[in-house]
Amino acid sequence: MNDEDDFMSMPHSPTGSLLAGSFSSFIMSEGPQRRGSMRTEENGEDPEEEDEHPHPFYDYATDKKLLSVGPKQWLNATGRERTASAMSKSLPTNNNSVSSRPPTSSAGQAPPPFRPPPATAGPVQNETASAPMPMPEAPTGTGATTPTITPEVAAIFQNIQHCINLREKYIKLSNQRDGDNPRDEVGKWKVYPPTPNHPPKQSIPEAVGADFDFEKCEIPGSHEYAWEMDRSGVYQVSRSDNEKIVDVPTIRDYYLDLEAISEIASDGPAKSFAFRRLQYLEGKWNMYILQNEFEELAATKRVPHRDFYNVRKVDTHIHHSACMNQKHLLRFIKSKLKKSPEEMVIFRDGKHLTLREVFDSLSLTAYDLSIDTLDMHAHKDSFHRFDKFNLKYNPIGESRLREIFLKTDNYIQGRYLAELTKEVIGDMEVGKYQMAEYRISIYGRSVDEWDKLAAWVIDNKLFSHNIRWLIQIPRLYNIYKSSNIVSNFADVIRNIFEPLFEVTKDPASHPKLHIFLQRVIGFDSVDDESKNERRIWRKYPEPREWDNAQNPPYSYWIYFMYANMTSLNAWRKERGFNTFLLRPHCGEAGDSEHLATAFLTCHSVSHGIMLRKVPLLQYLFYLQQIGIAMSPLSNNALFLAYERNPLPSFFRRGLNVSLSTDDPLLFHFTKEPLMEEFSVAAQIWKMSSMDMCELARNSVLQSGWEMEVKQHWLGKNCYNPGPEGNDIQKTNVPDLRLKYRWDMLKAECDLVNGREFTDGVDSCGFSAPPADSAQTADKPWKSLAGANLLELQRHQQKSIHPVFPSFHLSSSKMPTHNIGDHQSQADPNGETTTPTTTLRPNAAAFVPSQSQSQSQSQSQSQSQSHKATNPSLVPQQAKVPTTPTEKQNTQRLIVVLMQASLETYKVGKTKDAKYQLLNCDDHQGILKKMGVEARPDITHQCLLTLLDSPLNKAGRLQVYIQTQKNVLIEVNPHVRIPRTFKRFSGLMVQLLHKLSIRSVNGSEKLLKVIKNPITDHLPANCHKITLSFDAPAVKLSEYVPKACVDEKGEPRSLCIALGAMAHGEDNFADGWVDEKIAVSEYALSASVACGKFCCAAEETWVGEGRDIVYRLLQLSHSLKFSRIEILTTYM
Repeated sequence: MNDEDDFMSMPHSPTGSLLAGSFSSFIMSEGPQRRGSMRTEENGEDPEEEDEHPHPFYDYATDKKLLSVGPKQWLNATGRERTASAMSKSLPTNNNSVSSRPPTSSAGQAPPPFRPPPATAGPVQNETASAPMPMPEAPTGTGATTPTITPEVAAIFQNIQHCINLREKYIKLSNQRDGDNPRDEVGKWKVYPPTPNHPPKQSIPEAVGADFDFEKCEIPGSHEYAWEMDRSGVYQVSRSDNEKIVDVPTIRDYYLDLEAISEIASDGPAKSFAFRRLQYLEGKWNMYILQNEFEELAATKRVPHRDFYNVRKVDTHIHHSACMNQKHLLRFIKSKLKKSPEEMVIFRDGKHLTLREVFDSLSLTAYDLSIDTLDMHAHKDSFHRFDKFNLKYNPIGESRLREIFLKTDNYIQGRYLAELTKEVIGDMEVGKYQMAEYRISIYGRSVDEWDKLAAWVIDNKLFSHNIRWLIQIPRLYNIYKSSNIVSNFADVIRNIFEPLFEVTKDPASHPKLHIFLQRVIGFDSVDDESKNERRIWRKYPEPREWDNAQNPPYSYWIYFMYANMTSLNAWRKERGFNTFLLRPHCGEAGDSEHLATAFLTCHSVSHGIMLRKVPLLQYLFYLQQIGIAMSPLSNNALFLAYERNPLPSFFRRGLNVSLSTDDPLLFHFTKEPLMEEFSVAAQIWKMSSMDMCELARNSVLQSGWEMEVKQHWLGKNCYNPGPEGNDIQKTNVPDLRLKYRWDMLKAECDLVNGREFTDGVDSCGFSAPPADSAQTADKPWKSLAGANLLELQRHQQKSIHPVFPSFHLSSSKMPTHNIGDHQSQADPNGETTTPTTTLRPNAAAFVPSQSQSQSQSQSQSQSQSHKATNPSLVPQQAKVPTTPTEKQNTQRLIVVLMQASLETYKVGKTKDAKYQLLNCDDHQGILKKMGVEARPDITHQCLLTLLDSPLNKAGRLQVYIQTQKNVLIEVNPHVRIPRTFKRFSGLMVQLLHKLSIRSVNGSEKLLKVIKNPITDHLPANCHKITLSFDAPAVKLSEYVPKACVDEKGEPRSLCIALGAMAHGEDNFADGWVDEKIAVSEYALSASVACGKFCCAAEETWVGEGRDIVYRLLQLSHSLKFSRIEILTTYM
């Protein structure tokens, strides 16, 4: 039975079958329209004629009677097509068309809201529906009913929204939303030790954690809040006035909400609806790939340096005690057996044993050991046998070897496992681009487990920038109870959470635990989900009354983990400590209630393969973009054959899935298990490089790393959905794909809401800022997941540039900046392979007068003094502001040439191939193949106009260039740009490969690549404008004087962003400019616009301008201007 059989094998009620048949026309709107037009042509019927069928959906009995009739008569008799056509007209347009080109706007609109349902005790039943809301032409919400949206359809939409509202309530209370964690506050949360700029050059296990010093860690003081466990087994935190800081849902409310979700998930019509929507999403993906596969490939080829191997990828589900492969563990055991055979390693049966004695008792030597002897690989005998799988953790089947080598709390304080961990981490740090979230166990058997685990991490310095920790809690209460370790379930809760509340109140009480928790990202719940969960009580007892030997069910464990974590997170957030996420194993096997539990309370899940059997929950996971860390090789050994794994189907439909390894020791063979996982998936499911990069990007978004680190890995705006949150230079995922993903998600939200996005509420119930708010454009409102849209208050200004530069200035040969498809400019001998141009400081620059009161005699004396020391009569250079203070206080015109077409390409196939600057005259074939256009001559013309202007010669002009690939170039006012385009092209090729061009007369950099964004290089009070043909036209002679003065009357600089491209949208600077203007009723070239602004600035600064003109007259012969030309133009 395949995956689709898993869906369709479920029995259908009459309403379920009716809905399933009708929605095929409702969802795929194109088909009914074509059939409807055929009916009109062949039978002469009016397409607007109302169908007199008594129900909106056709009768299956009538359909069955007409199966043997001709197709035309059958088509007319049922009336299904007319109903579907009318339905498609009355519903909001579901625009799922796939664009063949990347988006031109900066961001898409947020998905429409999931409206809260009417107040009900449970899920809305199919027989009822809310009254229609008043709106003249279309339904205003999901509760609305019309002749084409039946109460049954409205109830489905309402039930879906009810589920989402329940999840939002629980996730918000527990501070698991994106942006709730204080560690996401960029600039405030400090990572210690700080992240290094470069990875280590070689794997040295002793170097792991070498930069950590416990004495340098800050330990905060105590807090005044009080805490205690209440009768229901939940820790409550109270302020000094005994007011609880958070109201945790009771277990009764929890089970009522869980029952509501389970009922909705098992509803026949809802399952049919969700199944067809998921099938539709998969079909749209297939269409998208057929249309855009080669365009995606071309986009990734244009990205320098980045490919699948060097994009960041996180192993989001890996157990620490199995993080190495078998060969690594075997080498380590042999090494210890040879180097430390006499070391005491275990106390058993009343005596101490050395490592040699342990192996002697097993009748084994180092020579006897092999991979087959270890017998730790999960082969065929583990399929659906979780009990045998757990035994695989014992090397050679002996629990004593597991205790010695794979435990943290043993006779040698876990030293062997720490050394083994350092070796694995060292290999990972050298690779740089692979990260892991190690899951390590807290069992709940004793209250001191946390202190022992923290001491193991701190004392062994297991700190790495490639590693974070996640605490897994095995559901083994029945074993502890049978062994008389605990008396009731409340003891387990106390042992797990009491130390965490103690260290939150007073970090000095457990200082090592406080430091360790800074690297802990959340909690996991692990065990065999396939175990039968018998419910012998109508109402579950409280934890202190659960004193029998039966293990609590999955939902019971998750509730008490969630409830206590909610109280803990609320307190830690108020203290400014990092909060935790709930990320359990879920959906690997067992009942579908596990998935409903996770949907209600958890941030993300591991495995999730059972979603293939519950279509509505799978659809809800898609709408909420809940992370799913899937491990196909692990599932293949335990529960589901590889070819039946739903990961490729989930991925095509748009669920937020990532690849993980689970247990490399048991399932993998290489020392890079995550790459092995990707490799098998790519081969079996024929995944492209873009697919794997998208999975890698998903893994980073799902992970618990700090926001600042994620921004470094994915781009500054990674919290935004769609292409706005993507930086292809870092992720290697085309913007076109993320636009498709975001458009499809918005369309599904539109469908579930039954209306367009018209109010100020986002899709998850958060109030959006008012339309006229001044801060609307300055704050990001989309989250990491893409469906939950919330305001991240920590961001005060939105930027379209990455927070980290996409190039490394330390590179000497192959710079990794985003400048186009080129590798390097210099050959192995260090000789330049492109035309070279010698740069000299601009000989026409000079220093303007410092005061309007300076006399002509003073200027003449300066000129005579200069002549005495400079026989060639070259004027003194202008004073260019260099320090931040000078740049802030000097009033200047700053011109930013945006979207400049400066891209190099290696032309030729022989050894004589050279890099050239692409242009439309010489490289038409290359440009056509790449699908781009190149007009670098526009930039050349603008630079000639700007740098030859008197304003520049007076030191009052600064020019920047930002290329189409986001390379930012600073132009020194002293530079003299080559007059011919050929020499200019050679100069740009040198610059883009060497990152700077120096003067031949000194060390001054005349052209250099600088860090993005451009706003970091502008004065604080600078007024920033750009040109738009749609903006109102202004007269520059009147506009510039006003723009150069702020509200306090103080002078300020003026920055103008000009497009240096032939044609295109004018939104390239929307993220940082203050105003858009037009300077003419006609379309002007960029060069002409530059000239107009230079003239207006010279006229504005008239006092100094007159002095400038006078100095120009004095030096007219050197500047090669005629005196008449100067007087006519500037006086």
